[in-house]
Amino acid sequence: MNGFNFDVRVEFDGWPIERLEALEAAVAEAIRLKTDGKRRLVLKTEWTKTALGAVLSHLRGTKQLQAIQAAARGGGTVARADVMDILGRAESKRLTGFTKPIGRAVQELIDAGEEMPKEPFPFSPVYDGGSTAQGFRIKTAALTRMRAAIADMQ
Repeated sequence: MNGFNFDVRVEFDGWPIERLEALEAAVAEAIRLKTDGKRRLVLKTEWTKTALGAVLSHLRGTKQLQAIQAAARGGGTVARADVMDILGRAESKRLTGFTKPIGRAVQELIDAGEEMPKEPFPFSPVYDGGSTAQGFRIKTAALTRMRAAIADMQ
């Protein structure tokens, strides 16, 4: 057989954007070399626009929604300093538990009978080797749907 098929699932959330970009470039080059550019990498997520919209609506009026909206506007990431501005906190303060209201919103929707994906909500902290979040990012595979769900809220 001349072709090949593969399915790789790796959780990249929390990786610094520079590492993700380097990995993306390396994978693209490997695929190009192996396939002469006839195949393309497709990123997938279980999160639909409808499911994202339900969670975002549940978060209406929260700082978490503001941070998600800022990340969507900023190419998928929002810096720690911007999140601290949204929160009205000094940058030296901690962000421990910032995403917990998102998890609670998902769980409340599940408890109310809504169908939600099994994978975590696609907004997570980005760490740069330490324990301090450098910012937050929307999972690349969900970014377009997240933007569409945000637009539907307007």
